[in-house]
Amino acid sequence: MRYAACLLILAFCCDARYVPKDGIYAVAETMPVYAAGMTAFNEHIESSLLILDSNASEEFRKGQVMVSFVVNTDGTLSQLKVVRGINQWQDAAALSAIKTAPKLWNPGVNQGKPVSVKLTYPVKF
Repeated sequence: MRYAACLLILAFCCDARYVPKDGIYAVAETMPVYAAGMTAFNEHIESSLLILDSNASEEFRKGQVMVSFVVNTDGTLSQLKVVRGINQWQDAAALSAIKTAPKLWNPGVNQGKPVSVKLTYPVKF
């Protein structure tokens, strides 16, 4: 019985016709992608962090900061926040690196229409 209930819940949550109350999807038929490509996005993050690493404080620690954000239907980002951080300085650096990306994103698409999708991105130090 539990297996059937879990399967039903999973099928409901993954249904592309399901529209969340807040209009922000966790999964879309076509997920958002950085307009210049994810390789370019990763390179931007790394180069931003290299500049910040040169000014590193003694609080610097290796690890990763998990940042969540919403890719809106127009390709802009909103609701940026640290989900799991290292320390205040590195958390701020991770947010700054994502905010300063020079290109827009291609939004997620469901049933041929752009939708807002929430993503989580690991920023590695």
